[in-house]
Amino acid sequence: MKKETYQFITPADKRTGKDVAKLQKRQVVMNQKKEIYPNRWAKRRIRDWSPITNNYLDKFRIRP
Repeated sequence: MKKETYQFITPADKRTGKDVAKLQKRQVVMNQKKEIYPNRWAKRRIRDWSPITNNYLDKFRIRP
């Protein structure tokens, strides 16, 4: 599974609920950087830092 799926959050953060605060902080920081360096962000959007609620280890496996 790719790192983007977990958005760089550890399993411990996910279990303790710290993931939401970390992702909100990252969103704020990225928006600030976009305002400071608009040329860098002219052609692309900021990553979606919303928390992932459902995780599947093997989402393509058919379960009986």
